[in-house]
Amino acid sequence: MSKFSFYTQHNYKYKLYLDGLPSATISRDPENNEKIISYTEGIPIGKYNHETHEMMLYNHLEITVKGHETHEKQKRIVGFEVEPFSISEGEYRVQYSKKKEAGVQYIKADTLINFTYSIKVEVSKATWSPLI
Repeated sequence: MSKFSFYTQHNYKYKLYLDGLPSATISRDPENNEKIISYTEGIPIGKYNHETHEMMLYNHLEITVKGHETHEKQKRIVGFEVEPFSISEGEYRVQYSKKKEAGVQYIKADTLINFTYSIKVEVSKATWSPLI
């Protein structure tokens, strides 16, 4: 059993923080593709298929930073979401808008794997206030 197999079978995750704020992990409902936002700790490193014994790796992160501007014109980070994707190497690898057509990246011996991320910023109505 490879080390990666062990980690994915045991649901290993990693954590990302932005300005001290932990990320929320986004997954998608397999039936309707709607976002499911989870505030559990960590982002999974991949997924192990128990039937085929293949290990799929999340090698692309879509990061959304949500910001709020105060009345004093100060900008605050009030949300940090991460959606992991597995994108196979090939013609769609850098065309993130076509990531679903690219297929997933499986772990194979002696295979180069690229890790990428994209970041977008959204304005949020959520406010932030310092601890008193």
